[in-house]
Amino acid sequence: MKFMPLLYCLQASVVLAVGMLTMCAARICALCDIDLKKVVAFRTLRQIGLLFTFLCLATPVLTLFHLLRHAFFKARLFIGVGVLIHNLV
Repeated sequence: MKFMPLLYCLQASVVLAVGMLTMCAARICALCDIDLKKVVAFRTLRQIGLLFTFLCLATPVLTLFHLLRHAFFKARLFIGVGVLIHNLV
């Protein structure tokens, strides 16, 4: 029981590192890709990494707010991209 705070700290550090690595990798992949659907998918992956980062920083209210805001704007983005791809083909 004495090691629980240390164990929680190590787990949080690992999740924080994975979240930040996910954000960076998804950002680089989105910048290097030219397919519009893949760019939108990588942006979503980047936001998931950001949500994990917020959770590790113990800000659940900010995480929920960002999740709802992201869902609203991502839905609008998917509709716009779908219309754009449909009109180009």
